[in-house]
Amino acid sequence: MKTITLNLTVTGGTSILGIIYKIFQKGTATPLIEKTESGSFSNKIELKEGKEYDLYIVGSNPLAANRNTKVKIDGDIEFSNISDTNPANRKGNAYLLTYHFKVIATKTKQ
Repeated sequence: MKTITLNLTVTGGTSILGIIYKIFQKGTATPLIEKTESGSFSNKIELKEGKEYDLYIVGSNPLAANRNTKVKIDGDIEFSNISDTNPANRKGNAYLLTYHFKVIATKTKQ
C-alpha cells in the first residue's frame, strides 16, 4: 500500500453545497472511498501499488467575490494524459475534476 494525499483549499468561505470526492479502482463501479467535505481539507488515502484509480471531485465554491478552490494531489503516482491538471484552481460557481492515475509500485532490490 502507498499513501497519496488529497489537499483541497477553499478561499472565501465554505462550499455552498459541499465537496464530494469518490475514488474507484479502475474497472469497478463501487467507490473505494466516498466522502463529503464543506471546506478545506487534507486527507491521506492508502491505495494498492501498481493499480489504476479514478478520482472524481465535485464541488461548489463560496459566494464570496474571492472564491477559489485549489486541488492538489501528492504521492507516488503517474497521471494519465486525460486527467485534469494537478494542481488545479477553480474560481467559478461549481466544478468537476477528474483524475486517472496509477500508483507506482516500489521496485525491489535484487
